Amino acid sequence: MKKEREPAGSLRADNSFGTAAVVLGILSIVLSSLGGIILGVIGMILASKQRRVMQTSWASWGFWLSAVGVLLSVIILVYGLIQLCTLAGTCANIPSYIQQVQLSPISP
Repeated sequence: MKKEREPAGSLRADNSFGTAAVVLGILSIVLSSLGGIILGVIGMILASKQRRVMQTSWASWGFWLSAVGVLLSVIILVYGLIQLCTLAGTCANIPSYIQQVQLSPISP
């Protein structure tokens, strides 16, 4: 039998988005930095698209791996910024700056 061709632009019921989401999720964990956040978000989007077409375990794994990659990337980024701030010595001035901003009148 001959396979029928799908119309152009239709979503196929294969697992390509789920597989791509798993790959991007793993890369987002390995590249835990700004690149990890970007890859993780793209992986979560692809996994969500796959779930809408056909629920597969690859889509679930891709979504959760991407979510872990984004979370890990954010934690590492915040930790790095805190360390940079501490090394630069500018963190000591932040509480007094916040107090000045809160107490100063708002000008129109």
